[in-house]
Amino acid sequence: MDKVKSELYSAKKSYDQSDQDSIVRFAELLAEWLEFVLSPKSDLYFIARGLDKEDEIKSIIYDDKNHKQFFSFFLNVPRGRRYLMELVDRWLLQRYDLETVKKILKTLDKVEKKEESFKLRNTFTIDMITAIILILILVSSISLNQFKCIFDSIFKFGLLTIYASSIILFTYLYKKPAMSKRFIPRLFIAIIIGYIPLLFGEEMWKLGYYADYKTIAAIFIFCLGAAYLYLRFEVGNKILDKSKIFIRTWKIFSRGIAYSLIIGFIIQDITCRYMLVSSGQENFILFDGLLGAISPKILLVFFPLALLIGIFVQIIWEDKPITHPL
Repeated sequence: MDKVKSELYSAKKSYDQSDQDSIVRFAELLAEWLEFVLSPKSDLYFIARGLDKEDEIKSIIYDDKNHKQFFSFFLNVPRGRRYLMELVDRWLLQRYDLETVKKILKTLDKVEKKEESFKLRNTFTIDMITAIILILILVSSISLNQFKCIFDSIFKFGLLTIYASSIILFTYLYKKPAMSKRFIPRLFIAIIIGYIPLLFGEEMWKLGYYADYKTIAAIFIFCLGAAYLYLRFEVGNKILDKSKIFIRTWKIFSRGIAYSLIIGFIIQDITCRYMLVSSGQENFILFDGLLGAISPKILLVFFPLALLIGIFVQIIWEDKPITHPL
């Protein structure tokens, strides 16, 4: 146990909360050390070395000698917060240390409220950006000729942002693959698969380009409604707290809409002009992209269809939640 203790203190000293390997290493050593320390058989170990078990525990959970600030692992990592609660139940309450218990519970409550607030702001930001993009697509599809030069510039800037952000994100995930779980990669890949039958079907391109707005609205409402209802059904089957169903469903659903729009923009920029020409269309009006062209009407048809197809492909593909790691 001396070796584990030594390695634990060393891991704490070199701890880097931005490095997943550092977090995992510290968590593994801490779990082994706590299991020993909280067992009655460890009493002899501390007595033989003239150490106070309580001081040893506090030297790990605090970041300073005055015991004012908890070590960042116990605040920023969910597993760390669970360890703190385990200490409350198995040690601090048994030792009548109500002061430390109060401090831990108060600190964890602040952290959880802050995280929940951040998650809500993050979801709201994604929703707002997605809504703005949808409004731009809709307005540009209606006023195709009047403001073409303005929307050309907007779409070019948007595509440049998408390509640059994608390169930065994939570079980051290549270096830290464990972080990819946050981005629901199974949903992303399912939507790409959902675009395949649309991409290679000439009739779908014609439908998208020539469809009236009643048809587009029907496709939009049916596909997004069906996708949302299925996700809500899946989430409802997994959790007992019914009050959390809507927010959890909405987070996945809004992420799916954003992914489908982004993928749709990229696919259109690369293939739209070619596919319309190859399907025999002439005299079509498109907005300029970075690599090719964009048709807002086709995008309005394609992105809800791809989202719905992708979700149902995921059902047939594997019997796993869409948030399950790859």
